[in-house]
Amino acid sequence: MFILDSKPLALDRAFTHNGVQYPANWLRLASPAEREAIGITEAPDPEPYDQRFYWNPDLPKDHTQLVEQWVGQTKTTAGTLLAPTDWMITRSAEPGQPLMKYWLNVQRSAPRVTKRKRPSQTPPAPMSWRPTSLAVLTPRGVTLNRRRK
Repeated sequence: MFILDSKPLALDRAFTHNGVQYPANWLRLASPAEREAIGITEAPDPEPYDQRFYWNPDLPKDHTQLVEQWVGQTKTTAGTLLAPTDWMITRSAEPGQPLMKYWLNVQRSAPRVTKRKRPSQTPPAPMSWRPTSLAVLTPRGVTLNRRRK
């Protein structure tokens, strides 16, 4: 990394110093003596770090907050992928309405499988009501099992 007047200079970018304009390739073509003559110094590049997990090279982000953020992002993505086909599941619950196997097997299963691969979360609260029928996903499609009271 090249520094001029305490500011970094990007390679292959033109710059101006003391009223003189330098072309974009000047830093690459100039000798170290030419660069030093106008006050350009060379410094090591900053240490690279993964900005998803660190604020800077020495300061990691809070793990708990990262887990919450990534789980929330995964849920949002899965919901976004499932939402366009929700009406098909509702329609399949009506008698005589078949469900397209492609949508069931490919489009709706993939987000769920991806979501299951993520770290476990707190279990959902138990349901306070008992459904009278349950939709069951089978290799042949969705079937309704009616519960007897």
